Amino acid sequence: MAFDEKKYAQTPIIDYVKEATAQYSTTDGKNIIIKLGWEYVSPDEANKLRNSTSNIIFRDVFIEQLKKLNPLLIDDHQDVNELIKAIENVPANINGNQQAWEYLKGLRTVFVQNEKRFRNVKLIDEITLDNNKYQITDEFTYENGKNKIRADLVFLINGIPILLIETKAPIKQNAMNEALEQINRYHTECPKLMSVLQLYALTNYSQYYYSAT
Repeated sequence: MAFDEKKYAQTPIIDYVKEATAQYSTTDGKNIIIKLGWEYVSPDEANKLRNSTSNIIFRDVFIEQLKKLNPLLIDDHQDVNELIKAIENVPANINGNQQAWEYLKGLRTVFVQNEKRFRNVKLIDEITLDNNKYQITDEFTYENGKNKIRADLVFLINGIPILLIETKAPIKQNAMNEALEQINRYHTECPKLMSVLQLYALTNYSQYYYSAT
């Protein structure tokens, strides 16, 4: 029987993270365990949430979570669109990768129209983890007008892609080398996407390697 990549490497990861939990400590020293419950999003739905395969962010999810985490700050539609544009268009290199990280950490500012000044915004709640929305999708297609790639698995927090995983069949020879070659090709052909992503991983079910983008 053939060891199908999707059945034996991809689907088990999706099934596992649907039940994933996380433990964190509150400011008063209590240890809290929550179920993150990564929500599976089909490739077709993922394309709809991005409006186009040339976009990176799940736009409606991003807007909903942005307003949830910044209820007194973000109220202008133009502000939100400018922020999405800024994240999706960070420089397609290691400097852009750091800028994306700074956005995720709330270290970069955006111009708030109703206040006429620049303010920091929170994109991920690092304290109360269940305030975030966790999603996973497969066969994530991205194209930039010149090249087109299709990543096996992409993890998103609050609509922003964070982690990409390339999966290979367990019995495929040189599987991990092939997966790494694909990751290198993604960096070369679609660097803008890889600049927003913060991590990538390779697995053939029995082996698992990961690194920063």
